[in-house]
Amino acid sequence: MFMKRKLGIFAVLFLVGVGFCAVSPRAEAVQITFDNYRDQKVAAALIYYDVNQSSWCCQGWWIVEPLGERTINVPHHPDERIYYHVQSGGKVVHNRSEGWARWDVINNAFKYYEHDGCPNGKDYRSVYFNCSSNVTGHSWRLNIN
Repeated sequence: MFMKRKLGIFAVLFLVGVGFCAVSPRAEAVQITFDNYRDQKVAAALIYYDVNQSSWCCQGWWIVEPLGERTINVPHHPDERIYYHVQSGGKVVHNRSEGWARWDVINNAFKYYEHDGCPNGKDYRSVYFNCSSNVTGHSWRLNIN
């Protein structure tokens, strides 16, 4: 009887432990706000560490209308950097900084993880992404909360 009870307790503790291990860590969404002070649209792409996939993700394009604002949420790991690439009228509107990464993008909307590679699309190219928590360009602003 004593042995059955010990085995029962062990089984319950084992299942509880397995349950904790099976739950993948989910990050709260990081809020990112794009402000566009230009008189033309701005397109932004990001690289962030998606904790739901345990992988770096490259995603774009978020369009911000002239003199507009757009807020998005991404499942980003809070201890990792977020990288950004901002362009308007087909031209980059930021300079390369010390903290940067080079990834591939296409003209149409995309989302891919580092192990998948960028999907095929129009104007496939490599671009520089900068990183910072709060960024202000001459005519735009990116705020990562």
